[in-house]
Amino acid sequence: MTVYGVQLPNGSYTGLIGHVNRNEVDLSITPLMVTPFRLQAFDFTEFLFMDQQQLLGKRPKPEADITGFIKPFPPYVSA
Repeated sequence: MTVYGVQLPNGSYTGLIGHVNRNEVDLSITPLMVTPFRLQAFDFTEFLFMDQQQLLGKRPKPEADITGFIKPFPPYVSA
């Protein structure tokens, strides 16, 4: 598995953070999470905007329920 933006045991960084650290680029404009470790090694600008991250998953298919026709009624209704 390839992981980007982490510090390796030898002290170097991978990904865009590594490019900045090795002076291969002057800056990186990316939605990057600010962590305490990254704050110690890099200068970050002020937040330009705040955004929410969400996970999406496939909705399970509904299963047939033999008692589905009586579910709208409260339990105390009897025939």
